Amino acid sequence: MSRRVEISLIITCYNQRPLIELVLQSAIAQQVGVPFEILICDDGSNDGVLDTIRACAESGIDIRYIWQPDRGFRAARSRNNGIRCARGRLLVFVDGDTWMSPTLLHDHLQAHQVPYTLGCGVRQTLVTDLWDTALKARVQAVAAQPARGEIDHQRRWLASASPWMACLSGNFSVPRSARVYFDEAFESWGSEDRDLAFRLWRARYRPRLLNGANAVHVRRPNDGLALSHGQVVALIENKRLLRSKYPRGEMTASIDMVRNCHLDPRTGVWSFGPRRDASAETVFSEFSTWKARGSCE
Repeated sequence: MSRRVEISLIITCYNQRPLIELVLQSAIAQQVGVPFEILICDDGSNDGVLDTIRACAESGIDIRYIWQPDRGFRAARSRNNGIRCARGRLLVFVDGDTWMSPTLLHDHLQAHQVPYTLGCGVRQTLVTDLWDTALKARVQAVAAQPARGEIDHQRRWLASASPWMACLSGNFSVPRSARVYFDEAFESWGSEDRDLAFRLWRARYRPRLLNGANAVHVRRPNDGLALSHGQVVALIENKRLLRSKYPRGEMTASIDMVRNCHLDPRTGVWSFGPRRDASAETVFSEFSTWKARGSCE
């Protein structure tokens, strides 16, 4: 009789074939001591990533591939696909550009010895244009360094009045239950993880930061930094949705990000840049006026 699956590792991806072999190899190499499964949740890739996944599927680990049509950035729905198919009692989420140390699943499992825990994993970051055969060595070199950057922000959030902000979907775990689902109304980048973490925190789950970094986020130099007009528009829409869901100001810490959004009055184009002196409400007002003029893409 096969042993019960204890952990479902849910990896979201989209056109990340150059990285997915490295990510999958790190997933297969997990030293956790309990049965686990890997669910690759694809948001509509067309780069042949399934061929790479097939090549890694001879490991003996249960690997399943779940694809949905490419209808824009729908990470919330893609993760929900994994949740719906998961068999483990513990759900661990990572992104398709995140290498995992061999102890990542063990670290998350240990954190959940305390009931109603939100496991907040810690990532290092490697920024590189060289996705070659030496990439694994560079990733491991970064992983060996003391954690800094992202972990500092997470520690500050944990000590604040908004501790759920320490939980990021790129390295995050929670026991499987009916409460755990991403709101699929959030499309394009951002806010769906904040929404889930807050809902669970309100249901008396408590964030717990794992000890040290156990993952490396690999990205190209401009990834996530030069948002397009359409991405900024979607970001503001997501923050407006957060505000409408939590009108008493519970999500102010997340919504405040819109203060980095700038409208060029000459061209009607939105961009993402330095923090403005204007309030979030001022930005929302600008956005509403802009939309009313019929300027939305």
